[in-house]
Amino acid sequence: MYLAHSTCDSGHQDSVARHLQAVATRAAEYAQDLGAAAEARLAGLLHDLGKYGDLFQARLRGEAKGVDHWSAGACLCLERYHKAGVGAALAIAGHHIGLPAYDKLKDLCSLTGLATKQPPERRVSEEKIEILLSRMNQDGLQLPPIPETPSWRFGDPFTAAAMLDLRMLYSVLVDADFI
Repeated sequence: MYLAHSTCDSGHQDSVARHLQAVATRAAEYAQDLGAAAEARLAGLLHDLGKYGDLFQARLRGEAKGVDHWSAGACLCLERYHKAGVGAALAIAGHHIGLPAYDKLKDLCSLTGLATKQPPERRVSEEKIEILLSRMNQDGLQLPPIPETPSWRFGDPFTAAAMLDLRMLYSVLVDADFI
């Protein structure tokens, strides 16, 4: 079982699959009235994809430090969903370190490339998304199909409306993850 968090004092262990599903469900619920439930569900499902990495699991055992477990989900979002995944990818990328600027998207397009751009004290949990995705699928979680027409109103990323929409998506992800 891949763990999402360290074992708590009561001995409860939260699996990555359970955590991803719970955050995806809650984020979609929060974003329903915004018309962004599908993107919020996707962001919730992929926000901690890197927790399936061996390096992250080693961090939970106290054997590693400075592990980036979020960039893999942002990278996969862009790789698979392209423009339809931009909002979710930015929300995922920022849910622990702050919302990145739109022009930083190109930095999220490759985990191998991203691994070389990390600060020296931080490493990605796994450089091969296929490994993480395979583990997620083995846990019974599947990626949603690519939408024919994205419901998210991201459009031109430099309009005030698009920036506010992105901040709302980011907010529902952060809130769902925290709760």
